Amino acid sequence: MLPDHRRRGIGSTLLDAAEETIGRRVDRAGLGVGLGADYGAAQRLYARRGYVPDGRGVMFRGLPVPVGASVPVGDDTTLMLTRALGGAVRRGPAPVTDPGR
Repeated sequence: MLPDHRRRGIGSTLLDAAEETIGRRVDRAGLGVGLGADYGAAQRLYARRGYVPDGRGVMFRGLPVPVGASVPVGDDTTLMLTRALGGAVRRGPAPVTDPGR
């Protein structure tokens, strides 16, 4: 929502820290993103980072929207995404894959 602050790595830095913290407890992170154009930059960022829909479809105020129902597209209407963290969050040096190197 702050176009003047986009493309500076702030969102990625915040997600790196969140994923590092989450990864200490569980192997999957989840988040919700709005469906409107105002969330386009976030939608693209999450996709680039490997977040995928969790399979529950569109949510409205935290509940799945039934097929055929109408809900307003606003801040309360989201798509929930998840990403596996196993190996995605570095906790030390990269493993050696070729011991002869």
